Amino acid sequence: MLRTPLTGLRLELEELSERPDLNDDVRRSAARSPADAERLETTVSQLLGVRPRAQPRWPGRRSAC
Repeated sequence: MLRTPLTGLRLELEELSERPDLNDDVRRSAARSPADAERLETTVSQLLGVRPRAQPRWPGRRSAC
């Protein structure tokens, strides 16, 4: 399995949310954060999957096409 930095972050947050030695506020916050990390990972994947646009044409410049 390939672990991206965001995947690693999500896994660490999931572990934090289960630690009994942390106060309730910290555990609740840590429990919400993996979903945010997953959404961010999805957004990054979508952005990386987008092909770059063709260069814009500038007045006075000839297109290479």
